[in-house]
Amino acid sequence: DVDQKHFHKYGEDGDMYYLLPDNIRQKIQDALGTDIKVESLATDTLLFSFPEQSGRKVPVVAKSVITYGKQYMPYSPLLLRPDSIFIYGDADVISGMGEVATRVIRSSNSSHSISGMVELVPVEGVRFSDKEVFYSQEIGRYVESTLKVPVTIVDAPSYANVAIIPHEVTIRYRQQFGRAVSLSPQDFTVGIGYDEIMLNDVVRPKAIRVPEGIMKYEIEPKFVECVL
Repeated sequence: DVDQKHFHKYGEDGDMYYLLPDNIRQKIQDALGTDIKVESLATDTLLFSFPEQSGRKVPVVAKSVITYGKQYMPYSPLLLRPDSIFIYGDADVISGMGEVATRVIRSSNSSHSISGMVELVPVEGVRFSDKEVFYSQEIGRYVESTLKVPVTIVDAPSYANVAIIPHEVTIRYRQQFGRAVSLSPQDFTVGIGYDEIMLNDVVRPKAIRVPEGIMKYEIEPKFVECVL
């Protein structure tokens, strides 16, 4: 453990520094103990390479393999705390790092919320401000329902005459168990932009309005035909 004041720049440029062993003679003597006495040092100069160090903040990305029990699903995404950390190391190395990853988080047939600590995957030559992060995900039971909803055309001019085949789609949606409410087709709006119809005769309808409390939904079929 040598005080940095003993290191001196070697030349004008580069990452080279030199150290004179005579300046740390007492340090060497203390390290050897009293049984050995230092009389002379054969090397008069030591050279060290200290590459430029840098630091930056990067996001933490969760790697996970999680499956859920029958009629159970995630109520929230997989959350990390902290969700970003500081990394330190050679400037050339960390400049190419856009993120750091966790070890794989595994949970099978989950029917309740999960949480715990997970290590970050180390990177050689890079120091992390945190070596592990806390993860959590809310998991619960759901109920699934379906409704037939008509497909509407958005921003269509008054003279537009478009036939949509099929003119109705099925919305399959999930609600949290115990908080499910009865819904009707009027609670949803599924539409296609008129400008999309002018470019393609097969278009993907989108849910423009979805009631609060819907946790996940799918539209079937995924594409409809538009005939002008």
